[in-house]
Amino acid sequence: MDVTEVTLATAAKIRGKIEPAGKIVVVDQTVYRHLKESGAIGATAPQSVADAVLEDRTMLERTIAEQSAVIDALTDELKAMETRADEAEAQRDLLQGRVLDLQAQTAPGAADAPVSHDAEATKSTPPKKARGSQKG
Repeated sequence: MDVTEVTLATAAKIRGKIEPAGKIVVVDQTVYRHLKESGAIGATAPQSVADAVLEDRTMLERTIAEQSAVIDALTDELKAMETRADEAEAQRDLLQGRVLDLQAQTAPGAADAPVSHDAEATKSTPPKKARGSQKG
């Protein structure tokens, strides 16, 4: 004999005893059918749980969509920042090359030194000034 656990929506007489609304009782299938036909059993717990789960799921999906949009925007911003950083590094390298050229031109004995316009060559350390020991 199959039994079912139900929550009473209204007071009901079960096995000769009046049970209050909200009480959870275990009944066989015959009593279950009588309770259901009389309207003593309201919405079952699984249905209300399913409704709550659907509401939570909808809210979760909305939150995920919002956060996904934020992540996409941040990813785009990161890519733009990386591009700007690369451009700034290239500009820095160019300026360093110019500084080295100017240092080479203004150094003592620079009239004899060739001027380098090669950006790769200017990335190296600046040329050292000639130092001679003067012993006499």
